[in-house]
This record gives sequence, structure tokens and C-alpha cells, in this order.
Amino acid sequence: MQDVYQLIRELARKALLACEGNWNKAEALINQWLAKDPAQKQQLMQALLAFHIRHAIATEGRRQQQQAADLRREALMAQERDQETTQTVEEFLRELRRRGGDEGARG
Repeated sequence: MQDVYQLIRELARKALLACEGNWNKAEALINQWLAKDPAQKQQLMQALLAFHIRHAIATEGRRQQQQAADLRREALMAQERDQETTQTVEEFLRELRRRGGDEGARG
């Protein structure tokens, strides 16, 4: 794969030199060169397809990892909220029992 990138860079370098740095003209020149060499064009197309497939797989993998991390974070946050709610209810019940015990002693 590295040799394909070097080929692309070399084509770009040669085209830019030939076109005195004009990007549009360099692109047109590369397209002309590739039209004259179908085998090289095919090689580049296959390499670029492989690159795009790998990029899509890596992107989807990162998306799935991020989604899993988000779900774990949400589950932890829900667990913390549940613990806080349970603690609050337990404190409230203890306070009610304490107050009920105090009133029972007076009655």
C-alpha cells in the first residue's frame, strides 16, 4: 500500500512541477497521464478502494466503541442515581422512624 501512496505523491509532484504549481492544471495532467496508462489507473483505483474500505471499517469500529463507552457511562450514571435515591429514601425512613419513636415516647 505504501508504494501506491508514493506513486500518487510522485505523480502529484511531477504534475505540479510541470504545471508550475497550478493545482487545477496538475489534476488535469494527472488525469491525462492515467488515461494513457490504464494499468496504472486500475492499480490506483484498487489501492484507493482498499484504502476507503479500511477507513470505513476503522471509522465504524471507532463509532461502535464510542457507542459502547457511552452506554457504559450512562449505566454508571444511572447506577449512581439509583444509589443516591436509595440512600435518600433510607435516610428519610430513618428520620421518620426516629420521629415516630419520639412521639410514641411522649404519647
